[in-house]
Amino acid sequence: MNLWILPLALLCSLILSATAVSRFALWRAHTLLKGANLQPSPADNSDDGSVRALRESVESLAARLRTLELQPSQPSAPAR
Repeated sequence: MNLWILPLALLCSLILSATAVSRFALWRAHTLLKGANLQPSPADNSDDGSVRALRESVESLAARLRTLELQPSQPSAPAR
């Protein structure tokens, strides 16, 4: 009996099991992505008001920031 048969058999079984685990992970990711691509139901449209309110608050903060950037800054006192 050749001495290389047992190590090669273990290596092949390791490669086959890694391939099986990889294929399972790919199948699971594919299944999750297909589930994520579903069309939103009409009940999901209830969040439009909160999104709109958040957008308005961000726009108001951006406008305040723009006005602060346009105002000239007061010179600071020189260090002694």
